[in-house]
Formats: sequence, C-alpha cells, structure tokens
Amino acid sequence: MQNQKISKKEEARKTKLDTLVTALKSLDNTKFDTLLEELKVIGDTSVLAVFAEIYPQCTVEQQHKLIDFMADIREEDAQDALIDIILELKDEPTRVAFLSAVWNNSMDFSEYLLEFAKIAVSGSFLEAIECHTIIDNLEGPFEEYVVLDAKMLVTDKLQTVKDDVQKVLILSDILLKIEEFDQNIES
Repeated sequence: MQNQKISKKEEARKTKLDTLVTALKSLDNTKFDTLLEELKVIGDTSVLAVFAEIYPQCTVEQQHKLIDFMADIREEDAQDALIDIILELKDEPTRVAFLSAVWNNSMDFSEYLLEFAKIAVSGSFLEAIECHTIIDNLEGPFEEYVVLDAKMLVTDKLQTVKDDVQKVLILSDILLKIEEFDQNIES
C-alpha cells in the first residue's frame, strides 16, 4: 500500500512537471514567471535541458530569468546536470549564458576544474572569459591529477594559439590560477 501511495505521488509530480514544461516551451510571457516559480518548487534538474532547448528562442528578459533560475539552484545533483548540458551545448551564446549561471551560482564547482579548462581551451573567447571567472572563484580542494591535467591542457593550447592575442592573454591568466592551485596542493 505504501509503494502505491509513493508511486501515485511520483506519477502526479511527473504529470505536473510535464504540464509545466509544455507550458514553458510556449514561451508565453504572461505565464513565464509563474511557471519558473512552480518549477522551483518541484526541484527537478531535468528542466535544465529544457532551458537549453528554449533559451535561443526566449526574449532577452526570459533569458535573464532562466539564468537567474540556474544561478539560484542549490541541489547538488544540479551541478552534474548543468555541467553535462554545458558540455553538450553547440550554441555558443547559450553556452556562454549557462557558464555565467555557474559563476553566479553560490555552489562550489571545484570538482569541475578540468571541464572548465577544456571549455576554455576549445571554446570561443567569450567562453574562455566565463571559464576564467569560474576558475578564478573556485575554492578547492582539488585532486592533484586534475590540477596537473588542467595545467597541461592549457599549456598545450597556449602553444597553438599564439596568433590569437586575446585568447593567449585569457588562457595565460587561467594557467596562472591553475598553477596557484598546484602550489597550494604542494604546500
């Protein structure tokens, strides 16, 4: 009997979530704020993938609200979901916006140092700037192998982007911060 209650409750929650997501996808500005508030209450990280899907079609105001929503997330599993989505995104402006949500979020993303280094070296200049801000604000502690991998990745990329002065400058700053992490591990 207890399992039936849980199952029915979960089924009702799933139905409510599906209804909210469908309504959100309509991008109806009159309902947008209310839908986001209701999604906060449900607290399901699967909506982050929906945000990535609709973000390019949103108005600038709606885009800001989505980023604010992600910046306010506190659930631990949201970190993995957000990083996975960022790594899968192909649309640069959406990726840049989602990265800004990460650095505006108060959760510690230190365990994703290597992922941010990868995005910085492979992405655009704007993505590198966002990653620089994120990396600069990471608190640690860091696994030594992660720091060394990130350091090697950025160092290698610096050898190949010599013509792009802006990218060289931002990657050099990122490398300095990673070297600082490395020194703190050794101390």
